[in-house]
Amino acid sequence: MEHLFTVAGHTFKLLLPERYPVAEWLAPYMPFREERRVEPLFTLEVKTCATSLLREVRQEMHRFNEEPPYLWMNDTYDTYGLSIIKDCLSSLVRTEAGYVKGSLCLPERNPGYEDMLYFNSCLKLMYVLNTTTLNTLMLHASVVIQAGNGYAFLGKSGTGKSTHSQLWLRYLEGYELLNDDHPIIRLVNDEVIIYGSPWSGKTPCYKNKQARLKAVVRLEQASENKIIRLRGIQAYAAFSPSCSGMRWQREMADTIHQTIVAVTEHCRLLHLKCLPDEEAARLCCQTIHER
Repeated sequence: MEHLFTVAGHTFKLLLPERYPVAEWLAPYMPFREERRVEPLFTLEVKTCATSLLREVRQEMHRFNEEPPYLWMNDTYDTYGLSIIKDCLSSLVRTEAGYVKGSLCLPERNPGYEDMLYFNSCLKLMYVLNTTTLNTLMLHASVVIQAGNGYAFLGKSGTGKSTHSQLWLRYLEGYELLNDDHPIIRLVNDEVIIYGSPWSGKTPCYKNKQARLKAVVRLEQASENKIIRLRGIQAYAAFSPSCSGMRWQREMADTIHQTIVAVTEHCRLLHLKCLPDEEAARLCCQTIHER
């Protein structure tokens, strides 16, 4: 079964076996369904493979993260292999040169929650691989929007990004949540645009909307509320850790750098040390909108 979706202006194709729970797996993607005949940037096909193949181990080149599900890139002859490991089970994504066609191999069993996790993780990874050099970045952030403008909250896991967004929604008028985990930003006509995506973490917020990114706030838990404006290298350093991308590849690293610089030039960057309270939200909002 073929399915086309467009996220932040980039179209991709999914091929899923008919026996899979397509309605459940694709529910977050449906707001992004592409009805036109558009040439996809990349294709991901889901297949089933023998367990013996899934347990193969190849030379590790680069690990992306340090907690399950583990993702790393391996040298696989004339292609790259992307493996997702959890509980000693490996699901392999084989991609052609340029990452334009990937095959996700899942175990020969009734598909369950873990398989859906593998599917979403691989799709995010293929999206990043194929869009980073197109002035596009996937963020780890929570974003609220109002009147066509977007405000992104960054920070380490557990910092309170989602909590701070909820404070804005509760105490400040006219704001709505755009995405709570992995929004997308693009440079479009010398503007930084932020988009919703099908990947919103534990919060089911899958909105096919966009806004001008006006401010980025890096959060830090503290015993009192205090905010400062960041400029230059401080702004760059605050924003960079929240951007996905394969920085060991020169072309991707160069484009990531250019996009981050554009964000620091077009948007306000702030550092908010805060409590999870109404005062923090109001202080942040007031500072962002000061002339």
